Amino acid sequence: MQARLNVDLSKCESLACKCGNESFTEVITLKKISALLSPTGREMVAQLRQLTCLKCNETFVLEEAKDKKEINGQERGDSAVDP
Repeated sequence: MQARLNVDLSKCESLACKCGNESFTEVITLKKISALLSPTGREMVAQLRQLTCLKCNETFVLEEAKDKKEINGQERGDSAVDP
C-alpha cells in the first residue's frame, strides 16, 4: 500500500525537459531478454516505462535530472530533495 502524502503540489518545483517544456507523456519500450539472461531460462519481454517530452519528443530520464541536479536548465544546490 502506498502512503498518501499531504503535500500542496502547487508549492513544489516542477521538473522540465532540456527544452524547457514541463509536459510529458508515458511511453513503454519493450526489451527482449535472452534466455541466457532470463531468471527462468526462457526468453522474456520486459516493459520499460519512460517519459517523453510532448514538445521535443526527448526521453526524460529522472535519474539524469537527479544526477545533474538540474531543473529548468539551472544548477541546484545540495539542498535539493530527491524526487
